Amino acid sequence: MQILEALKAIYKDEGVFRSGEALRLWDSCRCAKSCWEGLSDDLKPGFDDADSDLGAIPLPWVGEFYEPRGVVVVAINLHRASGFYIEYEIAAEQLRVLASGGKRPHGGPLAYGSARAASAVLESAAGRSGHIFEAADELAMVLDRTARLQAVKCSRNDHLSPRTDSMKTNCPPLYLRRELAVLKPSVVVNLGNEAWDAIDAIGDIDESVPGDHFSRSRVRVEDLSFEMVWLHHPAARNGLWEVSLDLLLSNLAEHPIGTP
Repeated sequence: MQILEALKAIYKDEGVFRSGEALRLWDSCRCAKSCWEGLSDDLKPGFDDADSDLGAIPLPWVGEFYEPRGVVVVAINLHRASGFYIEYEIAAEQLRVLASGGKRPHGGPLAYGSARAASAVLESAAGRSGHIFEAADELAMVLDRTARLQAVKCSRNDHLSPRTDSMKTNCPPLYLRRELAVLKPSVVVNLGNEAWDAIDAIGDIDESVPGDHFSRSRVRVEDLSFEMVWLHHPAARNGLWEVSLDLLLSNLAEHPIGTP
């Protein structure tokens, strides 16, 4: 796929993909020293040769039916997951579980929740604002029409793989900015505060609907312009995810995708 080759070209240019092999980010990335400073070796995936997690940059998920000017989901990073094709292993399981009617692939809410939000955006763009797919098997098809980017590429070997301040500062300009230029989304579904900060670090955000639980904006990242809807992460506590989703649907009903 042309998009995947263009993404690989980014990683080759950055020196983290060489001779068909994805290298360990904590060793090969030009920001590795500052991002991993002070962290013990046991937190580095692949430091132990017996560790099956290689610590390599993950190739972003690009659904079979994704096309430029489509919908891209931006989250923060993969928890304890690494390796060049790990996103495709994860997505394969998500597609299998969703297609069979399950709503919690890998025991978590991300796949089902983010696909629901993406379905609302896709439906709005098709002239059906206010509609959302709820059936898991329908959401499997939605997942295959979207792409997914991680704002921070490194993933540590501890619970929830927390990001260092340097990771949050260095990674979006280095990779996310260029990945968006390849995918050329018309809409980004942005999940959680750290994902918002990542977009803010690489682009100019012009909010038309600001808020603590939902935001809608026009974003420019260099020559690329796209709409962005921001929601709490599907794993947010106290029902905040559903609050965000309800606000998204209400907003799209009044102002469909592509309208001022």
